[in-house]
Amino acid sequence: MNTLARGIVLVTLQISLIIALLVFPQGQDWTVPNWLEVILGLFSFIGLVLGVLFYFSLDSARSVLPAPRETGRLKTTGAYSVIRHPIYSLILVIGISVVIQHQSFVKIVIWIALFCVLLLKANFEEALLREKFPEYREYARKVGKFVPKLSALSK
Repeated sequence: MNTLARGIVLVTLQISLIIALLVFPQGQDWTVPNWLEVILGLFSFIGLVLGVLFYFSLDSARSVLPAPRETGRLKTTGAYSVIRHPIYSLILVIGISVVIQHQSFVKIVIWIALFCVLLLKANFEEALLREKFPEYREYARKVGKFVPKLSALSK
């Protein structure tokens, strides 16, 4: 499978799982206190706003596909100085907030599948970034994939 086709498959899976997470019926597999629902709703809203800001901060590198753009430059500043895939991280945080709020074990399975797809997509994207940007290896050594490395936080 070529790079474009693989990217389209991964993005399609990602979007399908996000939609499934949002539209699958709410369960009643556990109880969530009202105060926790409010906090999780706030996390989701903040995560959504940050995700949009991170996406637009990519400038010339902006793309939903994992392959780097021909004119794109490696982004290592802002949120990307602490996490290599901050948008994927936010998708996962928002997703787990939805799972907890919607009280569904089925949504846990969907979230795990989403995590696996984002991990595959990140690994695929990073292989392409290493080809295009020789400095990516050093950047990846210093910066965490989905969560900050402790060494990055102590700076």
